[in-house]
Amino acid sequence: MIKSWIQDCNDKHVQNQPETEALRAIPQQSITHCSSSKSYNPTRLLHVDMIDSGWKISLVDSKVSLHDYVHYSALSYCWGGAQLYKSTRESITTQQGLIEYQQLPATIQDACRVTYGLGYSYLWVDALCIVQDDEAEMQREIANMKHIYSNAVVTIAASRANSSAEGFLQTREPVPIFPLTLRAVGAYGTASEVGLMGSFNRDFQPLDSRAWALQENLLSSRVLEFTSAVTRFYCATSCMQKENSVRYKTDGLLSRRGGYSTWQIGHIFPTQFADLDSANRYWWDIVRFYTHRKLSVPADRPLAISGLAERLYAQTVRLADSGQHSTYIAGLWSADLSEGLDWFVDSLAQPRPEEYQGPSWSWLSVSGGIMRPYMLAANRGQVAIEICDYEMSLKSQYAHFGAVTNATLTVRCYISVVMFKDERAYNELAEEVTMENLNWKPRLYVSREQDTTIDRRKDWQQTATRFDTSEDDGQDWNSKNAFLMQLRNDTQDRERLDTLILQYDSTVDGIRRFRRVGFCRVEGRDTKSRALDNGRVAMSTWSQGWDREVIQLI
Repeated sequence: MIKSWIQDCNDKHVQNQPETEALRAIPQQSITHCSSSKSYNPTRLLHVDMIDSGWKISLVDSKVSLHDYVHYSALSYCWGGAQLYKSTRESITTQQGLIEYQQLPATIQDACRVTYGLGYSYLWVDALCIVQDDEAEMQREIANMKHIYSNAVVTIAASRANSSAEGFLQTREPVPIFPLTLRAVGAYGTASEVGLMGSFNRDFQPLDSRAWALQENLLSSRVLEFTSAVTRFYCATSCMQKENSVRYKTDGLLSRRGGYSTWQIGHIFPTQFADLDSANRYWWDIVRFYTHRKLSVPADRPLAISGLAERLYAQTVRLADSGQHSTYIAGLWSADLSEGLDWFVDSLAQPRPEEYQGPSWSWLSVSGGIMRPYMLAANRGQVAIEICDYEMSLKSQYAHFGAVTNATLTVRCYISVVMFKDERAYNELAEEVTMENLNWKPRLYVSREQDTTIDRRKDWQQTATRFDTSEDDGQDWNSKNAFLMQLRNDTQDRERLDTLILQYDSTVDGIRRFRRVGFCRVEGRDTKSRALDNGRVAMSTWSQGWDREVIQLI
């Protein structure tokens, strides 16, 4: 049955359609693209064969052993901790490519069985096809993820397995069927029986929590997924599952069931975008989904999404002839930089990463899920900053969309030194202000006056704050000054000001440098209900008179 699904895709779906002006005019939802042409070989592949004595598995160097492009499958799975069986510089030399099937983890054994059963002879598995103790090779191969998964004839997703030791071909619990006798509506009134089957909505699977698996899924042209309930095949056009052979159109949309960890994103990466705005919106959908997943190595945060960044760049390059262009900069895009700074951590702040992951102004620099304020309101306000320049240094020459060693952003902005006060005595006031749908409660008041006392009839404003790390969240902000940089001004309607909380770092060539430490929404009077008036200065007045300055964010 599964082989027929793949053959059906080969026979009926659009294959490598050349780009034309007419094609580019078609809405992206109308285009299907299920590429499986033999045009790329990964550096190494597992050769899978069955002989009289059993399974014969060998690790082959594509440049040495393969004289033409081959069809291969790729495995997407949960490692579940350190891998006991993996390729190292020593094993590559001593084993001479021979691999003992019985020593392989159950998930990789099952992937070999599926690959062979589908009629293919080659399989790509990261733990075996990448030398795990060769840093240079790791960087090169991670940079090749976009090509590895997009050129696989099918990606085998071991969604049900928590680790490589579990396997995914175990017997499933049968789907419950409940016989029910009904009186049929008809001329003869004959009694009939129908089977009522359980819901086929896809439940959360262990692989759904793995950050690396997101791009493995989205970069693939076809995915054969093994869940705890069904075996599912999906491509750019449709989805089939074994239990009831239901076919349905894949829509590429983001849906949410339950918490953020159970978000389901569309199966296939869009083939084109109408403009950069739609591309940027899709990118932030990916970021929100990606950052709510887990990484065994936190420093992989810039890497496990790099293939998707490269794919998005390739899709937006075709917009260049219309004057639109965007460059990837440490998790953000040059065409979206002024708005891309407007993010905050979605849950309790986590400790600052031990290793450098990105500049403080990028979501790459922190841990945990990311959200953006504008998603919570139709009125987004006006952007209050101007991007002047940016500089960055790549960690690897092979990974143009990977990690950076440093990145500096030069902006012209409105900035002001402020004082914060934690004043819980005004509980009746605090209960009146929340961030829509997030239940943020303002715990800090902010003032641009440096020598005043708390008096809500003077210059103090309520805030809703989110600090980027637990270290910053745990500081005593009553005893120090900080800086606010205006991001988005919405004083005409909602009386609020979105800002970044900055800490001064240094001055270089006469330009002050700052590090981002948090997000702060300053709440003023509600011009509709006046519920928060209480004699305070209107936000439209409070936000005036800030210094207009060129600064650098690091």
